[in-house]
This record gives sequence, structure tokens and C-alpha cells, in this order.
Amino acid sequence: MDMIKVSGADGEGPRIDGWNDSGAIAVITWHETEGQNYQQEFSDEQAAIHLLRSIEADDNLVLISAQLRRLGIGPAG
Repeated sequence: MDMIKVSGADGEGPRIDGWNDSGAIAVITWHETEGQNYQQEFSDEQAAIHLLRSIEADDNLVLISAQLRRLGIGPAG
């Protein structure tokens, strides 16, 4: 898995480097300030970026990790 850059170099917000084919998915994990954890997988790059922007904009949400992996690779679930 590769980490997703959550902020661009010139402050343009989240972006995903290396999403080069349809075999990639983003795995985004975050939590609310009250402690509830969430994880979501995206096969659509724009949907993943939208969630990252939403987390970044909400003071009650904290990003834990954002990773890019190839479909079929990673923990079984």
C-alpha cells in the first residue's frame, strides 16, 4: 500500500498521486472527535478526494490514514 498525499505542495488540498489504473482503490480511515472510527474504500479517485476534502474541512473529523492499494491486495475481509 502507498500513502495518499493529503495536501498538495501549493495548498490546493488533497490529491492522489499514482492512481494510474482501474485496479487501484483508496482505503481511507478517520474518526470523529468523540472517538467513533470509520473506514471506507473507493474505486473512484474523485469520490476519495471528495471524502478527504470533507474530512479536512470538518473540525470534528480527524484523518487516521489514507492509502492507495491494488484491488485484491491487502487484508482479507
